[in-house]
Amino acid sequence: GIVSNASGQVEATLANQCICQVGIGAGVPVLIVTDSHVIGTAKPHAGIFRDALALMNGNGISTDRIAYIGDSYVNDVQGARNAGIHPILLDPFNDHEGDDCERIGSLHDLLAFI
Repeated sequence: GIVSNASGQVEATLANQCICQVGIGAGVPVLIVTDSHVIGTAKPHAGIFRDALALMNGNGISTDRIAYIGDSYVNDVQGARNAGIHPILLDPFNDHEGDDCERIGSLHDLLAFI
């Protein structure tokens, strides 16, 4: 799934660029796209993460199988953690060495978590 601070158009933009879409399409299929403008809560508030988590849980994915990957320590790591989701920081330039979270240098590094 996707959680984004956006202007209400992130789902359409991702689908139009063939990156991903909810369900089957030209991009990678995802279960949910949660847009802060649409739901009225933005990262780092835990509410946006809880909404996404409830949708994922409703699709049969338990919380212990979910990780949130983001590139902002405050918005992504702290927000996800406050909602009870395991955070992983995308830190390609090693700017957050020593921070209290798991870090990856690229999305390819996620394979180690699977």
